[in-house]
Amino acid sequence: MKTQGVPLDTTCYNFLVQALAKEGLGRECVLLLDDMPNHGLRPDIETYNHVIFGQRWHGDLGIVEELRARMQHDGLQPDSNTFQALLLCYGEKRNLEMCLRCYGEMIALSVPPTLATVRVIINLACLLEHAKLALDVADMYEVSALRKLEGSDWMSILSASTAAYFVSNVEQVLKKFNMIPDEGQCIEMLNVAARFGHVSLAVETLQYVHNMKVPLQEHHLIPILEVYAKNRMLAQAFAVLSMMRASDILVSSITINTLVGCMNQDIDQVDEAWSMLERLHEEGKPIDIISFNAVLSAAVQLGDLQRAVGIYKAAPDFKVTPTVETYNILLSGCVEARHQQLGDKLLSEMRDLQLLPNAKTFEEIIALYLTQDTYEEAFFYLEEMKSHGFQPARRVYSMLIKKCVRSNDPRWKIAVEEMQECGYRLSRELQDFIDYPRKKEWRHDSSERSPSESNYSYKVDGGEGKLELR
Repeated sequence: MKTQGVPLDTTCYNFLVQALAKEGLGRECVLLLDDMPNHGLRPDIETYNHVIFGQRWHGDLGIVEELRARMQHDGLQPDSNTFQALLLCYGEKRNLEMCLRCYGEMIALSVPPTLATVRVIINLACLLEHAKLALDVADMYEVSALRKLEGSDWMSILSASTAAYFVSNVEQVLKKFNMIPDEGQCIEMLNVAARFGHVSLAVETLQYVHNMKVPLQEHHLIPILEVYAKNRMLAQAFAVLSMMRASDILVSSITINTLVGCMNQDIDQVDEAWSMLERLHEEGKPIDIISFNAVLSAAVQLGDLQRAVGIYKAAPDFKVTPTVETYNILLSGCVEARHQQLGDKLLSEMRDLQLLPNAKTFEEIIALYLTQDTYEEAFFYLEEMKSHGFQPARRVYSMLIKKCVRSNDPRWKIAVEEMQECGYRLSRELQDFIDYPRKKEWRHDSSERSPSESNYSYKVDGGEGKLELR
């Protein structure tokens, strides 16, 4: 155009700068801006908006500040598009402070923000884990804006709020925007409800899952169970367990521990849970064995073995048949109490019910006999465990080795060999336990010596030596 003598005006430059800015060619935009005075043209606010927009992918924000200074020098006041371009530049560099500074300047100048401007702040605040700030900006924008935020914007705020476990934010977002979260978001919301014991949020979220016709699984119901347990709503918690069993939903140890963890703080909680089971039984509702075992486990964890045995003996009254897990719980209590006779009786009753022991059962039996002075039965049950096809855990061998070392029983060497054959390595703690008692057996020899001349004799692998103190 220059070679052919076609006159250029500000509009031509604005179109050229706009085309370059869309491609992120910020340096070329600045060159065109510098060329305008050569043709007697003065940049307008649209020119500066395009040039600033073209700098968004450049690493130097100093150029943006220089453009703002030039714009001010030319007597131009920033408009909505100017601030939008500025925030896009700051947003690309994750400079939330400058974004907020520009937003505050917009408010002071009574410049209405565009939707893109607000989105930059919301998305950046969510990315940097400032969920409360994102919600405040969204609320402020929607008060006066004609164009409302979209569902994706609210979902970003909701995701940031659940990630930060900001329960009040979650509630506000759900109230302000009528949306249906996806299943992943619902699981996050359930986790938030579980942490704070928020019943209404948990129920509402579970309703979302139900409306999506997603089959309920354990990971959906564990948070519900925790919410009920934290609020001492044990009847509802037991009902959830029964529903899980009736629906053939896998009930893992995580589920059981969730319930037990809310009953093992003090014995009053165990009594309350037991009273709830009695009330449910009186109402004609079936008692699930998992609920029964959870109350039993809480009593054992509190060290009240007598109460646990009382609960166990009441199983026929509730028409509950003990399982292997029931006996494992009781055997663990016997281990803590070193009560071998009770453990033997429980094993006998377990055989009468024709319940086959599992690996955990054998571990507890072995641990029980190792609490006694005479522990030959521990080796017998070790062989029984292997004959039933169970590989003893590292814990089993560790307990056997320590017991033998304490008792000067040379069979600890056999246990070490078997442990290594199973692929287990000796831990540093176990190796030190084996070595320390055998390295030195100190005895103080003070005959015919003054305190300053005293020797200490010690035995090293059968030999005698002397240690002189200086």
